[in-house]
Amino acid sequence: MLVQNQVILIGAIGVACVASRVNLSLRRRTYEASHLGQYEIHGKIGAGAMGEVYEATHSLLRRRTAIKLLRPEITGESSLRRFEQEVKQTSRLTHPNAVSIYDYGHTADGVFYYAMELLEGANLREIIDLTGPMPAGRVIHVLSAACGALSEAHNKGMVHRDIKPGNIMLAELGGEHDVVKILDFGLVEGAGAGAPELDKVMMGTPGTMAREAVYRDLMGPRADLYSLTAVGYHLLTGTPVFVADGLREYLRMHQTKHPEPPQQRLPGVPDDLSRVIMKGLSKDPGMRPKNAATMRAELLACADTGTWNAVDAAAWWKDFEKPSPGTQRPSSTGSESVIATALIGEETALLIDSSLFDPQGNKDAGQDADAGTDPT
Repeated sequence: MLVQNQVILIGAIGVACVASRVNLSLRRRTYEASHLGQYEIHGKIGAGAMGEVYEATHSLLRRRTAIKLLRPEITGESSLRRFEQEVKQTSRLTHPNAVSIYDYGHTADGVFYYAMELLEGANLREIIDLTGPMPAGRVIHVLSAACGALSEAHNKGMVHRDIKPGNIMLAELGGEHDVVKILDFGLVEGAGAGAPELDKVMMGTPGTMAREAVYRDLMGPRADLYSLTAVGYHLLTGTPVFVADGLREYLRMHQTKHPEPPQQRLPGVPDDLSRVIMKGLSKDPGMRPKNAATMRAELLACADTGTWNAVDAAAWWKDFEKPSPGTQRPSSTGSESVIATALIGEETALLIDSSLFDPQGNKDAGQDADAGTDPT
């Protein structure tokens, strides 16, 4: 009986040890699923072309954070280097109108991630789609703040290369509304940065790409200014600079077609602001403002500067957040879907045959190699 009891006891101890180990393993997996380093993961809030975004809280600081991870289905060294480039470049920026990066690292299984500020608000594309053109004073506020962030980036040798309405967000921070944030520096070009595999690929968004953007070695800070004034045109008129049926047509328009002044598209646009916008949309980069600081000064010299203030912004957001009958908002106040859209941005990779375009603006620039017709 003594031997029998000892066997039973040893068996019970063995079962208990196995059960404890299984339980510990399950608890560890549950913990790892809800934690990423020092961050508690609360749930997925969106996904974009390059990554997925989760809402999280720092375990010690209790600070709400957005965690961006490389999407599992995206593989390859070039994608990983591109993702790491995004965080390293963006983390160099300290301007209040650029999204802040807090931390970055790799998960246990090698997935790259970084933590950034979690913003509440909406991007310009969503706002314009829902509410139409903005008043001139607000457009000046948005563009001048964006110029500040771009000025710092350009001074550090960085070009964003994908300025568009979806990559500029109006957020609520510290009780202030309409705080401008430039997002998604994932397409940023820095000296010595980038993967060799990407040298053959032109990245950006056709609707706001400068004419020189099809030539990687000609891209510079003034291409960002072109894109930013294209955003301003959209904000002022409620419509993009050009409307095209496809990529090739978009690129040809930016190459050869001169846009009509904003006040012709929508009467009432101030002449001085229209001149700043049209100067930024010049085909020749040398005719645009020499830098972002110069453009900001030109914007602030417009007569409508200061006509949009904190009181106006607070009142507008109060109305914007109210659900209107028959209107589907992209979200309620501080919606995660809006946050995720703004934080992720959108990326479009374009493989361009640059022989179709002439940076000098010759008569046959952009001629269709197949049809032999002039795109204008």
